[in-house]
Amino acid sequence: MEKLDIRDAIKNELNTPYDIDFAILNERLFLIRDVTEIILGVIAYSLAVLMTLITAIDLCYINIPILRAKMQDWGLDKPKYKHLRAVSKDAVKAVEKVETEGIYKSAMSVYAISRMKTYLISAVVLVILLGGTRYISNIVIKILSYIIN
Repeated sequence: MEKLDIRDAIKNELNTPYDIDFAILNERLFLIRDVTEIILGVIAYSLAVLMTLITAIDLCYINIPILRAKMQDWGLDKPKYKHLRAVSKDAVKAVEKVETEGIYKSAMSVYAISRMKTYLISAVVLVILLGGTRYISNIVIKILSYIIN
């Protein structure tokens, strides 16, 4: 075999019969991946801010009786729109449990014990959102390629 024969064989192998521009396809792939990472970052940031705000409102509800009475008057401790409320169920239940059962625990400790599950789940979701963006991006790309095909 001569150099020309080898070059022609390689050239024939690399020629694809498709009418696809792989450069544009690769650009679209990076665009989809970048947009997915931005969306996941915004979701992660929103989750962290929302958990902080909910915890702050709950702590105010538990520790400040005057504010608790105002929140109850305004109905912020009851769901407004399909289970959405300003004060979490855990805070309301902690205060009710301490007041009605007369247990020798503070409402804060009852709240902390019942809230641990929520904090663990949100921590796992944050780790997945922040650490696994490449995996989630690949899943989104596979779904979009399946829809296109």
